[in-house]
Amino acid sequence: MTKSTFLCYPKWILFYPLILGIIISGCKQSIYRQHYIKEMRKKEKFDSLFFGLRFGDSKDIYFDKCWGLNHQRLIMPSSGSYGWLSYDLIDAHDSLGIDKIEMRFIGEFDKKDVMNKLNLKFSFRSWAPWLDQYQSDVLIYQVIDSIEKWYPGNEFFRFDNLVDSTETYFKIDANRQIKVFVEDDVFVAGEIEDLRSIL
Repeated sequence: MTKSTFLCYPKWILFYPLILGIIISGCKQSIYRQHYIKEMRKKEKFDSLFFGLRFGDSKDIYFDKCWGLNHQRLIMPSSGSYGWLSYDLIDAHDSLGIDKIEMRFIGEFDKKDVMNKLNLKFSFRSWAPWLDQYQSDVLIYQVIDSIEKWYPGNEFFRFDNLVDSTETYFKIDANRQIKVFVEDDVFVAGEIEDLRSIL
């Protein structure tokens, strides 16, 4: 392209990639925002999580409940992850437990020591770097399917982070937001958050 040919193009063409990126980002933001506004207008509230844990539990109540669950051998402290607790999800059709999935969780608390978020991590017990069927990019779809069964209502929708190209999936039902994404080759990470706590 000669200098004279280049000068024929309008100057705004130089910023076209940036403008396109902003437009795409705005559209994606609006998809999330549409879901958020629609659900937050609902009068119903979802506080129940699992194992009797609830949004609004104090830190003491959370630890008392977890201690009781551990005493019943339903959950165990997660090895190598301080404060995280572990529970095995077993497929009813997998009699040998080969496809067993470990779910780790830990509560998150606000300044008043009230639980407003539960952080999650999922991984195959049989994970190995050379076994493609046990990688996190396969697991994430099983996690999404399971969560939609545990928490009926809206389906997950995909939201891509344009900064690092992370595929993130959201499910919003009234005040309860569930977020799931691939953390690395091993783990699928998730969050169950009370949207009322961030207003």
